Amino acid sequence: MSRAISIALQAHLDTRATTYTALLKIMPVDGPAIGLTTLDVGLSYAGVDYIAARGFNESAQESNEGQGVDTAEAEILFAADVGELGITVEQVNSGYLDDAGWIMYLVNYADLSMGHVIVGSGRVGEVRSMDGLLGAIELRSWSQLAKQKSVIWPTSITCLATFGDATTGCGATLTWSATQTVTSIGAEADRQFTASALGGATGYYDFGLLEWLTGDNAGKSIEVEMFTSGGIVGLAHPVPFVVQVGDTFKIRQDCGTIGLPGKTFEACKARGQHLNFRGLPHLPVADGDSLQTPGNIR
Repeated sequence: MSRAISIALQAHLDTRATTYTALLKIMPVDGPAIGLTTLDVGLSYAGVDYIAARGFNESAQESNEGQGVDTAEAEILFAADVGELGITVEQVNSGYLDDAGWIMYLVNYADLSMGHVIVGSGRVGEVRSMDGLLGAIELRSWSQLAKQKSVIWPTSITCLATFGDATTGCGATLTWSATQTVTSIGAEADRQFTASALGGATGYYDFGLLEWLTGDNAGKSIEVEMFTSGGIVGLAHPVPFVVQVGDTFKIRQDCGTIGLPGKTFEACKARGQHLNFRGLPHLPVADGDSLQTPGNIR
């Protein structure tokens, strides 16, 4: 794949002794750009400071012109706290890098006026932490993201509409509860708790959605795994920070209903929305096609 590069930088790269380095710019959705460099000293380029102390090691990159997947990964050292330059474990756990963009440049650090060549760009994927010191950032390219969005909706057994979003075909009304307050914590402090003022029969909020309003997890939304009368809530996944007594949230039902998982025709019919079902629930699927039909494995 051809890349735009200045004549001066190309001439420098063609020499036997080069002074180039890679610059990785990570662009969070709700924050300033974070710059990391493979160089042993920091530098500034195009208005961004690239950090060497918390820099990165570039893994091998693979690029495919066909149906293969482009891969890249950057290893970093985590910063001790938010006050330091770099990326912290707390930022990763709180979702600060979720859907962040990235772009990697190659520059001549001895003469930045030569400009740069873009090595790659895309979105940040999974960020793994090893003992809270070393991190591995998955760098997903635009071509990889495009290749993984091939869903053939006419052959989906389950519904492809977004619950409560009329633009995608679902006419259900979203009804949130009043603000609720956590009154006690369960055995797993990051996913089980009680809000004694929360009413509803057992199973009423199963498969629902909860949004944190205050506390360390404020602004985060997460699926509900189980609900028991008396206000006992179990989340489908642990939240980034442990739940505290006094944290507030709101909660609502989602596509699924009591005893019926979401996205199924049965759940849709129970809610009176079956005429809006965006799928083919009665599509016969041969054994050979079962793994290739979205929603066939329940």
